[in-house]
Amino acid sequence: MATQQVVAPARAGEAAGVLLTFLVTLGAIALAAAAAAVSAVTPQQPPEEAYDAILRLGGTVLLATALAVTAATVVLRRRTAPRRTGRDPVRPL
Repeated sequence: MATQQVVAPARAGEAAGVLLTFLVTLGAIALAAAAAAVSAVTPQQPPEEAYDAILRLGGTVLLATALAVTAATVVLRRRTAPRRTGRDPVRPL
């Protein structure tokens, strides 16, 4: 849906494909990073503790990212919202 609002309708399919490729690649990189982190931590800790630490870190990163995106969306919407002056009458719907 997001790509359809940004690009021309004729190119929305291409944009969706590019976005999907980006997301799958990002997921693969995250999976490889998690596997490397688990294998690096496993000699010092049991695998269960390593998995728990990786999941907690991933959850924290996702939560922080979601909050940042939400804050950025609110700020951008406020900046692009039409401003009302005291002289403009409010028209009923």
